[in-house]
Amino acid sequence: MLMGDLPFKGSSIPGIMKGHLLTPPPPLTVPGSSISPEIEKVVHRALEKSPEARTASVEEFIADLEQAVLRPAPAKTTPVKEDSVDPVITQDLNTLGSPTPHVQIEDHQATFEPTLVLPLANQSELLPKVSEEASPKADDSVRGDALYVTSDIPLHPAPSKPFPGHIVIGQYSVVGTLFKKRFVVPIAAGVVILGLIVLFTFVYSQREEPQQHSLSQTSEAANTSREMVLIEGGTFTMGSNSAGQEQKGEHQVTVPSFYIDKYEVTNAEYAEFIKDTGKPAPRIDPTVKDSYWEPWNGNNPPSGRERWPVTNISPKDVEEFAAWLSKRGGVTYRLPTEEEWEFAARNGSRDSLFPWGNSWEEGRANINEKKSPADVGSFPRGASQNGVQDMIGNVWEWTSSKPRFYDNSRVLASVKNAHVQRGGSFFEKIDSEFHNATDRSWFGDENSKFPTIGFRLARDRE
Repeated sequence: MLMGDLPFKGSSIPGIMKGHLLTPPPPLTVPGSSISPEIEKVVHRALEKSPEARTASVEEFIADLEQAVLRPAPAKTTPVKEDSVDPVITQDLNTLGSPTPHVQIEDHQATFEPTLVLPLANQSELLPKVSEEASPKADDSVRGDALYVTSDIPLHPAPSKPFPGHIVIGQYSVVGTLFKKRFVVPIAAGVVILGLIVLFTFVYSQREEPQQHSLSQTSEAANTSREMVLIEGGTFTMGSNSAGQEQKGEHQVTVPSFYIDKYEVTNAEYAEFIKDTGKPAPRIDPTVKDSYWEPWNGNNPPSGRERWPVTNISPKDVEEFAAWLSKRGGVTYRLPTEEEWEFAARNGSRDSLFPWGNSWEEGRANINEKKSPADVGSFPRGASQNGVQDMIGNVWEWTSSKPRFYDNSRVLASVKNAHVQRGGSFFEKIDSEFHNATDRSWFGDENSKFPTIGFRLARDRE
């Protein structure tokens, strides 16, 4: 907000979060910004990646900011003509972007930050305390044109055209008078920060509720047993030349027959695993903020969410779950490859862009800026022709495949151990953050987890 822009941008939540995690914040003391090095130092410290180097509390941040703003180097007395200073208040407001896991490309250094962090709220130009002293006594007819001001800092006339995001306050404006009082600065900073938090909460709470069909607890759609669908093998066109960099490079792939879960793995299924093995329950990274997530009650998921897809589990966690399930059932389960996943979602050799056809239709999937995941199978009209449910939306799904670009672009070494995820989640907006069943993404490594990523299992045809 100091610069009239966001520090990190992206097409999705995780895209912006990557910037927060690995990309240094942009410089503030650029030509025309009128931001002092002292203020830049305070802001950059608050955005430090390491918790140990970061400002410890809001109170400490306000104190540092007040120090940087209110106690600059002393300045010489400067005469200013009264008619040269106009009370001006100008400000540009920028719209906050909405933040999902995004792909890292070597020549594009945007990286993943697993923390949804609102930019620090402050005005782009906080004015220090200014004290005005009366002019020496003189004849009004002689000295009436001049005004002598004694100031702790140099005074600058308001620019004729304000820079984006700047707040310029004239000497005689009401706001200028208020800013002369030191106690207003920390109060104002606190109010602005609180206001942004309230705004974020309100916007998120107003997202459209998932459009669900009325299904009873015992309906077929709610069946969470190990139910798998046979996908007969074949050849199809994988990828898309019109849906984003990660999908670019259409090519022919032949897939052998396999089985895939009809539904995403649920919280209830995963609870059986952790109760039997003693493995820890899913938990959110403490640096990630997500309004829908509720912690598990020991080894039990939150009440009413038993049939939601399990999330906040890594590919490593999935491997352990699959090994446990394989031992219990006598069948070898695994994550599907992304070729198998896309083949199933696009109805095999039909190459459809969605499980139900070639165009997006509202009400067929839990996606397009919804509020949270839903019970698996809640959108039966969005099933594939083989009956596989929720291939689009609800939560992203891990695959066993490692990152690669179809057009042979190089993938960053930092994500070489990541796993590709497919299908999108409830959060993404159609046609901007998610396009169709060809969409793919990756981040982190085999231990990475996120509250919008789950999984389903596959197995070979016997």
